[in-house]
Order: sequence, then C-alpha cells, then structure tokens
Amino acid sequence: MISILINWIYMGILVFIMGLALMQGYLFLMKKINKGLESADFGVGHVFLTGILGTTLYAQVFSIFYRVNLEANILLIVLSLLYIIWQRKYAADCLKRLRGELEFMGKWKAVVYLLTALTVIAFALSSAGPAKLIDTDWYHAQTIRWIEEYGCVKGVANLFYALGFNNAQHYFDALFSMKCFMGQSLRGTGGFFGLIIFIHGLLRICKWKQHSGHLADILAVWEITYSIIVTAFFADPYVDTLPF
Repeated sequence: MISILINWIYMGILVFIMGLALMQGYLFLMKKINKGLESADFGVGHVFLTGILGTTLYAQVFSIFYRVNLEANILLIVLSLLYIIWQRKYAADCLKRLRGELEFMGKWKAVVYLLTALTVIAFALSSAGPAKLIDTDWYHAQTIRWIEEYGCVKGVANLFYALGFNNAQHYFDALFSMKCFMGQSLRGTGGFFGLIIFIHGLLRICKWKQHSGHLADILAVWEITYSIIVTAFFADPYVDTLPF
C-alpha cells in the first residue's frame, strides 16, 4: 500500500503540472479567439482530467519512437521542472485560487478531509490487492509490459493479437508503472482514477446549495457510487475507469 501511495503522489504531481500547462495554453488560445475574454474559471478536477489526457498522449507519442520507461519519466520530469520555473508566478496564483475553492465547506471541512483521507487509504488497499479479473494476467498486463520494454512496434499483433490491443490507459499505466524505481510494475492507476472521480463527486455534493436547481448534479452521487464499485471490484491496470 505504501508503494501505491508513493506512486499516486508522484503521478499526481506530474499530472497536475501537465494539466496546469495545458489549461494555460487553452486559456491563451481562447483569449486570442475571443478578445473580450478576460479570464476563465477552472477547478482542480479540470486540471487533473486535462493532465491525465496530456500525459496519456505524451506516453503514446513517446512510444512511437522509444519504450515508455525510465527515459520517458526523466524527460517528463525535466519538462515539468522547466515549466514550473518558467511559469512559477502563474502556477502559484493557480494553487492559491484552487485552494480557495475549499473555503465553501466551512465547518464541514474537517469531516470532508477525514472522509477523503479514509477513502485514499481504502482505495490504496484495494489497488495493492491481487488482480480482480483473470484478463489482467492473460493479456492486459503483457500489453503494458510490452509498451514498457519495446514501445510501439509494427506488426506486433501478428505475434499475439492481444499485444495489439489498443487501450489508451495502457500507455498511462506504462508511464507511471515505476518499475524503474520500485523494481516491479505497479498497477495503481485504476485506483488513482477512481479516487479523482470520488473526490470530484464529493466536492460537487458539498456545493449542492449553489447548484440545487441543476438536475444534472445528481450525477455527483453516481460518481461516488461508481468510483467505489469500480475500485473495489474491477480496478486493475487495464480498466478504463474514466470513459465509463
């Protein structure tokens, strides 16, 4: 479980930085298109989801030229550090503003923090447990290992069709497996995605008074329910947690 938590911290930092960079680029383009646009609000959930998409695309592109292993992590770390140094004022302002999002909880802040901490522990325990579905050992884990060892290889599906199984999350799994650091491939990304979905749903429920007229906000309840079900019973490396 400790290894999974370390993996999530490492993953969360790089994903968050990637999300900040992409959101900044997006807002810059929107201001160019809409001259009257002064600013646009985005929450911490937007940053993480954007960062997940960005790091997945990064791993996919990297796999075309090389394996997705230590080298991919080193390059991503260097790019993240350069961005933070270059845009340190913007990053600091965003962190300050995103921290202000939690002020609405008032007296319930301690309860939400405690619930979040318990959820992190529970999800980490689930992610550190044995594989939950037989397909994990049959071909999904092999696909992820192939990406880690060889990257994208033409005709690989002719050797074994499962190795040609194109699941976008496999590249994310390979990028953050941390085999080069831990000595073995970790498989905590499914739990990481479930945790983000859970926290996003929890924050939406905490804001229910602000959005009481929006019927769509009932999805926040489903986010929490879904994240618990998927993480407890299905969260292995290959599970497409987010698309569901």
